[in-house]
Amino acid sequence: MRVLTIVDDLGRGGTQRVAVQTSSYYQRAGLNTAILTRKGSGPREDEARSAGIELFIGEGADQAPTSRATRDAREWKPDIIIAHRTGLPNPSYGDLLRALGAGKKDGPRVIEHTHFGRWDYSEDRHLFDVHLHVSRWCHWKWTRWTRFTRPKPIGVCVPHMVDSDRFHPASPDEAGAFRDQHNIPRDAFLYGYLAQKHPGKWSPVMFNGFRAQAEQDPKAHLVIGGIGEDRTHLFESFPEDIRKRIHVIGFINGDDAMRAAYSAMDCFVLVTGIGETFGLVAAEAMSCATPVVTMANPTKGSGQCEVVGHEIGGLIAAGPGHVSEAMRRIRVDHKLRARCAELGRERVRTMYHPDTIGKALVNVIESVHNAPDRASMRRALESKDGVITRADLDGLMKSWGGMIGSFTPKQRLIQSLILNPLVQRLWIKRQLKLSMRLEQGS
Repeated sequence: MRVLTIVDDLGRGGTQRVAVQTSSYYQRAGLNTAILTRKGSGPREDEARSAGIELFIGEGADQAPTSRATRDAREWKPDIIIAHRTGLPNPSYGDLLRALGAGKKDGPRVIEHTHFGRWDYSEDRHLFDVHLHVSRWCHWKWTRWTRFTRPKPIGVCVPHMVDSDRFHPASPDEAGAFRDQHNIPRDAFLYGYLAQKHPGKWSPVMFNGFRAQAEQDPKAHLVIGGIGEDRTHLFESFPEDIRKRIHVIGFINGDDAMRAAYSAMDCFVLVTGIGETFGLVAAEAMSCATPVVTMANPTKGSGQCEVVGHEIGGLIAAGPGHVSEAMRRIRVDHKLRARCAELGRERVRTMYHPDTIGKALVNVIESVHNAPDRASMRRALESKDGVITRADLDGLMKSWGGMIGSFTPKQRLIQSLILNPLVQRLWIKRQLKLSMRLEQGS
């Protein structure tokens, strides 16, 4: 069987990491694998080539359907296409899939690997046989948005894989060297956060939570990596004594360097304005035995909550008003911190191990490939181990294991509005118009 994965590029982002990791697993499982990029290459190209993955490097989204890379990928004759995308309507992506033969009777079957759980209401939705979500949260939201769509689409959930053999606790010397490199005292209680420059990844709630801890404990420090200059104002007005305990470092490259950073932290703080559809950095930190404080975001992304698990991999705050308490509790309760470090690492090793997730993904691929029609495909997927086919709110909340505090009436009201398919469709149209204006302006 030939499995072609489509991804925008081979950069350092989480989506690209997942595309290369999963393709590598398929290769080891005996499937022929290739990757087609829409917008060029990146630093993960060497990793993909060393795994024996064939690469078709595109030149840009607009040229993709007629590019040489697309022609070469079509001639490679994939049986299955796995399309990494946001889930939003995207005409150029639909054109690309058609150019690869999708939608034809004898063409390849298509699995949408959506990292955001969005709903594509356009006619292109008929190109996808199965919609694969990375968290129960995304799967549940998607089922609410598509509840009036006919024919009823097929959605499943298989989480991201996390290589716990690659992300493991660094030695005390390695963790200490990281602190020394960035002038962080060895005896400091170190909170940390690593992210890309996207503004939505950097929230004032996290910085205000740290300020509250720093006012109580002179040994509280914070290290942040990847922040853009447009977000440093979130802490520049803090008192000098607190501001000098915030250590700003650049984007960390390489798994070994990331492992040392995670291990040097006493607590990883994942509190963002947009939430997370999964929370790969939280899982990586937990795999390095670093407890996580995170915040639920019921109006946007809360996949990080099911990854962390309350009082398992760390603590979950129900909203901005409870983040400081979660940060305080993890700081002052040594036994809780030690327990979460142990349970969190074990949670990642059992739930997100590459073999566990890889087998589930292969189950999805085989079900899609072998089923004569979509009705048979749905039945086959429902019988496969490790593949989540049903999503309900009670089960989702149970997987979190609790929270500090509870959702406010305002949060619940906004969530109910967002989950309305009509409201979602209007929001998508607005987002697409804004994107077109930005492209035209550039």
